[in-house]
Amino acid sequence: MDNEGLNNNIYGSGNHRVSGDVQSTETFRSDDGQKMVVDILKDGSENLDILNSGFAVVAAAGTSNEVVRELFMELKIDEPILEALNRQSKGNKLLQQEQDSQWMQP
Repeated sequence: MDNEGLNNNIYGSGNHRVSGDVQSTETFRSDDGQKMVVDILKDGSENLDILNSGFAVVAAAGTSNEVVRELFMELKIDEPILEALNRQSKGNKLLQQEQDSQWMQP
């Protein structure tokens, strides 16, 4: 393959990737993806995989598109995130207390 063909492949695939990212971000926004994520986080899930995935979606969507970031802010995304973190913190404290009490038993 000559340099021109190589450049076309590299730039062509990169442009396709960028347009795919724009398209998926627009689909996420137009299908109320941000509201779904907020609802999942508000649901009170104790599953760390679900919470981590939700946080990852918020971070990725919020940093890649200003419109989506604004939609998350309008939905007050900070509140369910803080609630989820507080639930996890309380759960960890209860687990630690339970482990401590079992350790102290004769």
